[in-house]
Amino acid sequence: MFKNLVHVEFPRLREVRSGSSVTFSNNLIPELHLPRLESVNASLFIGENSVLNDVGLPRLTYAKDLTVRQNPRLLNFTADVARRIDQVFLEGNFTNVELFSLREVTGDFKVIGAPSMDCSWFDQNFFQKIVKGGYQCVGNLTTPDVPRRPSTSTDLGKLNDDAEGVATSNGGLSTGAKAGIGVSAALGTIALLTLDLFVWRKKRRSAEGTQSQTGFGLGKSELDATAVAKSRDDGGHGGRDTHPELDSSSFRGIEADSRVVSPTAELDPSPRGQARTREELDGAVARRELSSGDARLTAELPGVCNVVALKHYN
Repeated sequence: MFKNLVHVEFPRLREVRSGSSVTFSNNLIPELHLPRLESVNASLFIGENSVLNDVGLPRLTYAKDLTVRQNPRLLNFTADVARRIDQVFLEGNFTNVELFSLREVTGDFKVIGAPSMDCSWFDQNFFQKIVKGGYQCVGNLTTPDVPRRPSTSTDLGKLNDDAEGVATSNGGLSTGAKAGIGVSAALGTIALLTLDLFVWRKKRRSAEGTQSQTGFGLGKSELDATAVAKSRDDGGHGGRDTHPELDSSSFRGIEADSRVVSPTAELDPSPRGQARTREELDGAVARRELSSGDARLTAELPGVCNVVALKHYN
């Protein structure tokens, strides 16, 4: 029994064997389609489904017991390829019931529908002809002006042929669907390869740019080193030596100063003599700063200048 369901699908159900039954009761399913069902060697019961409005049994050829009742929204019931049904009981608000291919009813046949449902066709074709048991049809007994025609196919062979061209309900894929999948897969592969190539080229350009920047930095370093060497050779500031060498002219200038200690003079070892000698040397250094314009060099190395001058004098 299938109960309290909101959706039902049986795309591959072909046969219900003896000793079993199929019941759909008290469900909230709007439609019930059994597209492949051909034989029910048991009871098929569809009842008390409050929202059911469509039942499809396009390939049903045989049923032992068919009961459809108390489905208030179900107005149309068709089983146009059914050949034999042992017992039929249809009851509800039916406005259309179609069993155009039915040829044998071994038990009772009972159909109760809306007042507009046509019973004249069943009276003419079923009563005392194919129904072996009791017969009852409740509806409109007036024969319509236009003869009734089946709304679905009554040729099972044609139904089987048509099914091959439809996106199958048994899980298979049509040829068109397979071709579409193949083309999509090929395009997807091409897109991925294109994306990989783009990323690779971008990374390669980035790496080349990094190498170029690194090479430029090295060249600049070498250039700076050369500039430094040249600056050292030139004296750094446009060829002007910030630390001039103590050439002979400087020594002569110092020698010419009468206040520099004479190399032949004896140094007074007493503290008073040392103080006087230091004062004389400091005065000479101060005058040397004014004459040479290099205050920093003589300020930093006053003793060295005097020692060098004395040595040159000797």
